[in-house]
Amino acid sequence: MMKTSFTTKFAAATGLTALLFGGLVPSVAHADPSTESGKSSFGQLSGVGSDTTQDVMNGISAAIGRVTTLGDWKLASYDATWASPTTNAIQTKSGGTAAIGRPNGSGDGLKALRVAIGNTASQTGTRYGSSSADSTWSVSTGANYVVGQIQFSRSSSGPASGNTEDGVVSYVPFARDAVGYAVSANSVMPPLTKGTAGDAADGSGVTPSSLYAIYNCAATRIITKAGQTAKLVNNSYSLGAGETSTRIRAYIPQSSSGTAKFWQGASGAQFGGTVPSCVEAKKFVAGDAGDVDGGNNTFTSGADYSGTSVQEHDGTALVGNAGAIMPYSIPKWIGQSKGLPGVADTRNGAVIGVLNGVAGTDGVGSNMQINPTFLTNEVTTTLTRLVYNVVPYRVLTDPTTPEYRMFYGRTSLVCAQSAVIRNYGFGVLSATSGSSSCGYHLSRAVAPATPTVTATATDDSANLEIDFNISAFTSTGNGGATVKVKATSGGTVTYPYTTTIAAGETSKTFSVPYSALGSGTQALRLVVTPNLPGIAIDTSASDLVTKSGAVTTIAATVTGKANQAGSARVTVTGSSPTGTVKVYKGTSATGSPIGTGTLTTGVATIALPAQPKKGNVALFITYSGDGSNAASTTAVTWKVN
Repeated sequence: MMKTSFTTKFAAATGLTALLFGGLVPSVAHADPSTESGKSSFGQLSGVGSDTTQDVMNGISAAIGRVTTLGDWKLASYDATWASPTTNAIQTKSGGTAAIGRPNGSGDGLKALRVAIGNTASQTGTRYGSSSADSTWSVSTGANYVVGQIQFSRSSSGPASGNTEDGVVSYVPFARDAVGYAVSANSVMPPLTKGTAGDAADGSGVTPSSLYAIYNCAATRIITKAGQTAKLVNNSYSLGAGETSTRIRAYIPQSSSGTAKFWQGASGAQFGGTVPSCVEAKKFVAGDAGDVDGGNNTFTSGADYSGTSVQEHDGTALVGNAGAIMPYSIPKWIGQSKGLPGVADTRNGAVIGVLNGVAGTDGVGSNMQINPTFLTNEVTTTLTRLVYNVVPYRVLTDPTTPEYRMFYGRTSLVCAQSAVIRNYGFGVLSATSGSSSCGYHLSRAVAPATPTVTATATDDSANLEIDFNISAFTSTGNGGATVKVKATSGGTVTYPYTTTIAAGETSKTFSVPYSALGSGTQALRLVVTPNLPGIAIDTSASDLVTKSGAVTTIAATVTGKANQAGSARVTVTGSSPTGTVKVYKGTSATGSPIGTGTLTTGVATIALPAQPKKGNVALFITYSGDGSNAASTTAVTWKVN
């Protein structure tokens, strides 16, 4: 009687009466990027990680669509879990590695991304349904090779250490989540408050009915009696007549879960890296120590349960367990309850509890949403959080990249999907600026890997010969690099020369011409930009060489009649200039030159093609510069007679 009355009241408070007594919503298949006949199942941008946001990101992917009608998805998001062990390996790119271990959760998603962007050589995590470290993401070839295979990760938690000025990844917020507690449909748990860190038992062993009491092990049992409100107690409590004792089984999800990390802090549990003896990350199974004691009030505190790891937002740990409790994303629960395409309903009867008198949801069916009061109530708002996509900072802030168009700023493709975000139960971010605005890019984390680069330079007056070595790159996955020799004057780049290092290449010898140097003294340095954005950009600490380019000027006399070849006599003044002069038709050096000549004692005479009629013809003349003279240009008019 007690259980039925509580459950009915509990369901009504959370809008779940139809769910509990009308049957569960049928489960549907998980939703990695869909395979349609004749169309790609891969993505231009591929992501892994958080279970909390996998469904909404799948919905966003479908709304954004494909690069071309039959081509890759613009955004491909791979679920944290899958029902079949054979699908725990994923392939994210056509021709890519077909055996990438599926990262399960925010933490493992970040690990895989770090390897993919060259930030670390390898990372190890756990696979769904396993408690051992049996997935490794590596920069080496073969299985689990992820360099270039993953472009972002989903995360339900922010950067661990706040902003890192030179962090190689940005935590880009796109929605708001709220985490409540879930219990089974037959639960005897009374509605809870958040409580305070000081919650403890009184002299008779009765504790406040709070999350603090449960997750700090002050409360270990639920006492029920017909006609009375259930209460939480500790082991010292002595059962009275007619009372029944039910063991509390306080669960947290797997260690890589962002929800677990959040719950340990925001719920008030705050047990950091050490999980208290009463909190379990594995499921209870019949026969485990600490089973219901039949009212004898004796049990082994902190006995390790022997079941599989508790997967976040999966209610199987709660099934048939009247004293079980676990954190659960309310939007995730809403998305599961709606039966949205591609969303697996893993609630298994789990219901969201009332906290401080506030229900987690509002509305029913397709109109269900987070209870607005939960988002604004002084207590429950502390259990809300931003959810993120983690994107390499360097490509995120480059307007030429697909990452920029997908994630950067409030006008990004992801942030434009407010209707999808809302339909999947999440809160739309309304801030127009700052760290809580959709697409914000400055919440950075993860220190860059530092390449070991050596270079020697030889100055032969006309060119700078450079021997460049990046052999130590291989420890962080050498995906190649752009190497720029730049000269600066007062901090302004005046002379860039660029070459590239191919993926896997460890050394290169190349020549940099001085001919394009600007006027004045120029100090040349080496700038190495690795193609993999998890590795730091490196600028040589000292100058390779310092050169002075003399100021040059160009004077030209152009003659010629209509329908006859013309002639340009070009004089370059400077410090005994040598080099090449080119003449272009028009007002800039566009297209192919109509004439080219080499300076002899500062003069070049250049034949020009005949013009069909009289009139003025605009010409643009360039001088290449040399080891001692700066390049220069001038515009002249050819008066065709």
